[in-house]
Amino acid sequence: MASTSRTLIMTGLIVGLTLAGYKWNQAQHDKLEKAKAEAAQVEAALAQKRSAIKDLTGVTPAPVEVTVTPAPQDSYSRSARVAEGLVTAMRARVSMVDFRQSEGRWPLNNKEAGLASPEEFRTSRIQSLQVWPDGRIQIALARETGKPETLLLRGSMNGAGNVDWRCTSPDMEDVAKFARDCSYLPY
Repeated sequence: MASTSRTLIMTGLIVGLTLAGYKWNQAQHDKLEKAKAEAAQVEAALAQKRSAIKDLTGVTPAPVEVTVTPAPQDSYSRSARVAEGLVTAMRARVSMVDFRQSEGRWPLNNKEAGLASPEEFRTSRIQSLQVWPDGRIQIALARETGKPETLLLRGSMNGAGNVDWRCTSPDMEDVAKFARDCSYLPY
């Protein structure tokens, strides 16, 4: 019974986190699309002005390059990676807590926790998810280029016998921008 209610609660949390992440990501996507549309309008206005200058002077002015900065897309992608990583880690957290309560220690690895191998968690946003014997879950976020990004969730027993989780990242200085309960903690 307790396991069923815990599963229902976790399912509700995962659905809630996924929907919250989707809404935030959709808002970021909408901002990016609006910026692209504004850039297209500016480019069209500049093309009209270049044409008018050419008609008046007979000289074609040098084009002015208008680009949309990639930062919003990068923020959107990073936010999506962090959100998917944290949602995926929910299952690992439940497995680790169940193991800790029944065995009195943290599982040694994914297999002992009853989870798939680290690489089997690979998606377009997650490279791997690995359980460590010290109560840590390491989520390696997938990146096309650049330095790796990692989320670490560390479980610790509190005085009431429950597990408290702390989220940190050793390589994402701005991790709190994407997950406010996470903090930057370099190695």
